[in-house]
Parts: sequence; C-alpha cells; structure tokens
Amino acid sequence: MFIAMAGLPGCIPNYVTEHNTYASAVEALATLHELTQEETKELRKTRILELDLEIHGNAYCEIVEQIE
Repeated sequence: MFIAMAGLPGCIPNYVTEHNTYASAVEALATLHELTQEETKELRKTRILELDLEIHGNAYCEIVEQIE
C-alpha cells in the first residue's frame, strides 16, 4: 500500500489517500495538482515534489510506502 499526501511543511497533510499501487498514487497527486509531465516524472522518480503554493494550493506532495 502507498499513501499519497500533500500539504505544508511542518503541518499535518491536508490531503491523504491510500492506494494499492505506486502508479495509482502518482496519478492521484498528478491529477490533483495538475502536474506537468516533467513534474509527474520527477515525483515518480523521487517520491516527493516541491510545489508552488500559489499555483498548486500545497507546498509539497509525496508518496510513502505503508509498512504493515
């Protein structure tokens, strides 16, 4: 399981969703923030992406793997 989240640094994320696949988590964040292909590629590669708060409404988005 993967958790996609976005928000402001140092705060509880204001967007959190659980996904069965990494690709689904990337797609959810890319769609939510209307990321460009380059931004989506960077998120897919690094699992975290700094965002422009004024453009995207969040300062970052990231994907973490849930360990059970």
